[in-house]
Amino acid sequence: MVRIRKKSSKRGKTHLRERVKHKVTEHRRKSKKEAKKNPQWKSRHKKDPGIPNSLPFKAEILAEIAEERRLRRSSRSARRPRRRQRRGRQLRFQRRKRRSFRRTGRRELRIWPGSESPPCRRRPP
Repeated sequence: MVRIRKKSSKRGKTHLRERVKHKVTEHRRKSKKEAKKNPQWKSRHKKDPGIPNSLPFKAEILAEIAEERRLRRSSRSARRPRRRQRRGRQLRFQRRKRRSFRRTGRRELRIWPGSESPPCRRRPP
């Protein structure tokens, strides 16, 4: 097919390009200003102001807080082995479930009483 005339150029005027830039910066500035006014970005939890120096028995209060933190940390470390053990049981159960699915083609787990593995399906000799 033969072209009848030249394609028109996509080149724009510099004035137009600069005006668009200006509009974009203006819009961004406006949206930032509105976002600062919006209270939703602020945290719902108020920051702890701490203990003022003028408060009597400040050292004792700080010692109590440190003791609470230490107890919390130690109880967490005491729970860790139990959590690991529970996770191990869950993983073993999931493995058994997958193995059962591969064998039977069913989603449910078939548990045979008294044994960890399913009965053998060998042919009699």
